[in-house]
Amino acid sequence: MNITPRVDEAIKLASRLHRHQNRKDGAKTPYISHLFSVASIISEVTKEEDIIIAGLLHDSLEDVPNYKYENLVNDCGENVAKIVQSVTEPLDADKLREEQLPWLVRQEIYLKNLSEGDEKSAIVATADKIHNTESFLIDITREDEFFLKKFHSSLKNKIWFYDEVMKIVKEKLGEEHVLVKRFSQSLQGFKTFAESYEQK
Repeated sequence: MNITPRVDEAIKLASRLHRHQNRKDGAKTPYISHLFSVASIISEVTKEEDIIIAGLLHDSLEDVPNYKYENLVNDCGENVAKIVQSVTEPLDADKLREEQLPWLVRQEIYLKNLSEGDEKSAIVATADKIHNTESFLIDITREDEFFLKKFHSSLKNKIWFYDEVMKIVKEKLGEEHVLVKRFSQSLQGFKTFAESYEQK
């Protein structure tokens, strides 16, 4: 990944915004690892700064308390903010979990946002889902049910959601896009795990 001055500032911003957050693995890996990985995956298919920066900030609007769309516009520009908004589900980081919209409603709104977004949003969404599914398959082999219990939705629901995302990104990027192919492969691995898990 080419660390331009703008990208470097975005890395610092994402590190600050998510400094108190960890991944769901047992090692409590700092959350910035996911954001940097997503940006790195994006950089394999484009050098456009706004898309890479959106990858670094793609969870900021739903996961960071007191950080709103206007803040993102001020920090990174309106183009980045629009991309991020298209890959954001309606979570309010200033509210408790029980005060949030139901999981299914949030995912349906996410899918609507993504379907209304452009190819740039599709690239960010696909890179995000690639890293999430690939990381899941690695972490589940290490931690088994301990890791699985940290999620608030079933494997069946996750597969439904990932399938819906796949439909949208295929339409926007094409089946032959390198990220779509990689996501398809990792999603198949996810489905294979889910099938074997349910047979236990």
